[in-house]
Amino acid sequence: MKALDRLFGEKEHSSMRQRQLMTAVQEEGESLEDWADWVLKLVWESYRHLTDDGVQAMAVESFFQGCHEKHAVVLAADKGLKTLSAALNMIRTSVGN
Repeated sequence: MKALDRLFGEKEHSSMRQRQLMTAVQEEGESLEDWADWVLKLVWESYRHLTDDGVQAMAVESFFQGCHEKHAVVLAADKGLKTLSAALNMIRTSVGN
C-alpha cells in the first residue's frame, strides 16, 4: 500500500480503492467473515477521512451490496444496522436458518 501511495500519491490510491469498492463482490466460496474483512479494509483505505461511524456505515452498505446471500441481505437491510459486525451477524443468522 505504501508503494502505491508513493507511486500514485495517497489521493490516487484512495480513488483506486473507491472504484474497487464500488464494484467489489463476494468471491465464490469466500466466507462471510473474509468478505466482511475485505470490505472493511477497502473502506478504510478508500475513505481515510471518515469517522468510525462513517466507516461502519459505508462498510455495511458495501457488504450488503456485494454479498452473495441476497435473500438474507433483503431481510437485514431494513434493520438499520450500524456496524459491520452487526450486519455480518444478521446475515450469518439468516443464512443459518
